[in-house]
Parts: sequence; structure tokens; C-alpha cells
Amino acid sequence: MKSLGVFERAARAMQPRSVHGTAGHVLLGLIWVAGCGAGAAVIPGRVLPENAADLLRAAPGTYQPSPAQMQGFSGDDELGQILEGAVPPAAHARLRHDLALDCLAGATAEVYIEANRGPVKSLRQWLAWKCGVASAVLTWRVDAARGRDKSGRLDRRLAAFARRLWALHPAASAYGVARRTRGQWAIQGVVLDSGGVVLAPTPKRFSPGDTLALDLRAPPSLVDPAFYIDAEGGKVIRQSVQPGPDGKLTLRHKLPMKPGRYFVELNAVQVTRPDVAPDELWHRAVLLFPVYVGVAEPAAPDSFILNPSPNPPDRATWADAIVAAYNAERRRFGLAPLALDPAVGAIAARRSESTARADEVLPPDDTLAAQLKANGVLPEKTWQSTGSAEFISEHVAVMLRNPSSRYALLSPGATRIGIGITPGAPPPAEDPPSEEPSGEVPSWYVELVVNERPVQPGEAHPVQPVESARPAQ
Repeated sequence: MKSLGVFERAARAMQPRSVHGTAGHVLLGLIWVAGCGAGAAVIPGRVLPENAADLLRAAPGTYQPSPAQMQGFSGDDELGQILEGAVPPAAHARLRHDLALDCLAGATAEVYIEANRGPVKSLRQWLAWKCGVASAVLTWRVDAARGRDKSGRLDRRLAAFARRLWALHPAASAYGVARRTRGQWAIQGVVLDSGGVVLAPTPKRFSPGDTLALDLRAPPSLVDPAFYIDAEGGKVIRQSVQPGPDGKLTLRHKLPMKPGRYFVELNAVQVTRPDVAPDELWHRAVLLFPVYVGVAEPAAPDSFILNPSPNPPDRATWADAIVAAYNAERRRFGLAPLALDPAVGAIAARRSESTARADEVLPPDDTLAAQLKANGVLPEKTWQSTGSAEFISEHVAVMLRNPSSRYALLSPGATRIGIGITPGAPPPAEDPPSEEPSGEVPSWYVELVVNERPVQPGEAHPVQPVESARPAQ
């Protein structure tokens, strides 16, 4: 029996944080990137196999599609019963079977069949959007088994995975599960959405100038929500929203007249521990999805997924390469370069090391603000991003494509940055060693972006602009 990524650390992989809570904007290290340079060989897990492509040709043109739109994508009811039977009965009311997640679980399994490993994060996110999944708080698992008891072994793994996930994410969750059989192998994909946000069905495609209408319900655990939205003219707009008494959030936004792909992100603090104040918890993307204005949804993944640029051989140069890429983008808009700050970088490095060693849930860091202040940095004007990627070209493109991270990186007031990078470890083996690849081994990145110089006596406090420049799609 072989297993991929015995427990995906996606639950903590991309959890950005503003150390000041409600006062700060935040960076996200997300898994959608675009435009990376070619040059690397095609890597398993970065290719969309024909079986998955066939599945996705019938994918819905809506985010959070209705059951009627998902006919043909329904998962195995018996698998759902196994998963739900593994969690406490009292939790069943907070557990929701989502057919779009079934589609995503099935597509993930199809990639594993062809590549002998699950899809990398950038491809997983693309598959999610194709299936109509808008959530950015997803956890994946793929298992494979062969032999006479292969179904029984996968059943037991599914139940164990559900118990472990529920212990980590006891809030409202949605799930999808699918199983595929090819020859002697059975492959099982499971996806959990622990964001707790329920989005009303929303079209993916719009005509230029249409109004994007988002209606959703958010759990009480979401604090300080804000939308980051791509706008015409290469800008990112930040719009704060206040939930109603019933948790309802609404957004009405006029889309650009220029055709293209535009991203929408809902960002918030997700309070999961009553003993920790929201100011010490991580901001994160709760929803992230593209809308297509006057253009069709692409039928194939972006080229960067297939061919990321190779990493520089000397890891010591990675931080410099990342900052150089950010500054090249800032120069396009007449912005002063970010300076790589060794003291802030040391703080980021310590956080990166603890992140790489941590278990599935990244704990709050209640020492970060004090460390920043000790180095003359205003915590309320500092953004932190935590993320993982196999290639620094992916990481850079993630940060420059994600609306909220780009909003922060291209802020006119940003002056310094600290970067910590720690190599990841292979996922722990549950089975005898196999010669087959078990999955990607990313590096973990922590970035601290200082938005302004420390205030000097008699110096006015600069005002954060409402919009930050971004090139057109």
C-alpha cells in the first residue's frame, strides 16, 4: 500500500497574519500563481491527465453550484457514511457533504492515477476553481491501496483521517470524497473545507461592466472580514464588510470593462481557540476565486503549473532573489525598493523554522509583536505571510498574484522586508517505503513586510492608501 501526504498541512500552509489584528492588512501565501518562467522539466503532479480533463469538461459554470448542476459528480454515499460515522454524532449537524468537493476529490484521484502522486498545490487550486469550489481553506488527502482488502484499508484510512481532522477543525466543515479503481489499484481522494463559509451560487463568467453580487454566510468565528478585489487599471481594492446578526455578508461590486480574469478574495481572522485573543491569531484567505469578464474560463491549467523555473542551486541566495523580483514589480509603478532587513529577517527565520516543525495546526505567535518592537518596527504596520512552495518562482508569483498580498507588497509605504526560508521535510511514512514518489516537499516561507519607517518625534504618521497599483491581467 502506498500513501501520499498522509496529512496535508494545507490547514496551516497558507495562514497569513496581521500582528495587530483589525488594524493591519495582511499578506497571503496562496497556491495560485501565474506566469512563471519555463525551463524545468515536466514534474509528476503538474500535469492534467486526460481522465481528469474529461471529468472537468462537464464542470459547472458556477461557484458553489446547486445539486442539479452537479449531476454526474455525486460521490459514493457509502464513503460519506464512513466519514460521517467517524466523527461524534453531535457534530453531524455541522458537517456538510458538498458535491463540488466530490468533483475535486475525484479529479485529485485521477491525477494520482497518472502521476503516482497527487497534484501540487497550484494544480489543486486550479482544479478547485474548475469544480466550482471558491474556498481557500481546504485540506487534501490521497491514498492508494491494492490487494484483496484494498477497499477495507481505504475505508479505515478514511475514518482515521476524518477523526483526526475533526479533532483539529471542530467548527462547521464541508467535505467531498471519491474513489477510483484502475487495474489492481484503488485510489481515494478526500477534501475538507474547514472555512465554514457558505457562498450562494455565483457565476464564473460575466460581461464587462456587470455587477458582481456575492451573498454568503460566515460563522461567528470569522473576525475582521475584508474583500480584496482586482480592478480595472491594474489596481486592487480593499473593501471592509460587517457581518449581519445572522452572519450574512454581501458584496455588490461593478466589474471592469476591460476583458480578463480578475480575482476576488475574502480575508479574515478565523478564531478557533477561545483562550487566544483574535489579535494573536492569523489572518487568512477564506475565499479566493477568479471571475472571467468577457473571456472564457480556461480549459487547461496555466503554463506555470507545468514548468516552474528551477530553484537557484544556492539556497542562501533565495531571499535576495525574492526581494529582487518584488522590487522589479515595484519599479514598474515608480515605487521605492524594499530593503532586505537582517533583523526582521531573523524574526521571520525563527518563525519559518517553527512552522516547518509544527504539527498540522500552526499555533498563534504571541511573541511576534514584542520581537518587532524590539527592532524598531511598528507591529500595526507590519504584514506577515506564511506559505509553502516547491519553487521560489511559484512563491514569488503567488505573492504577486494574490490580491491581498499584492496590495501589501506594492503599498507605497512599504519600506523593509524580512524573509525566513526553511526546507520542508517529507511527509511521515505510514507504510513500508516505496520507490514511487510520495509527493512534493516544499520549503516554508515567512515574510514580514514593514509598511513604513518607525515614527520619529514630530513626524506625521503616513496614511495607508485605499488602493495599491497592480498591472492589468
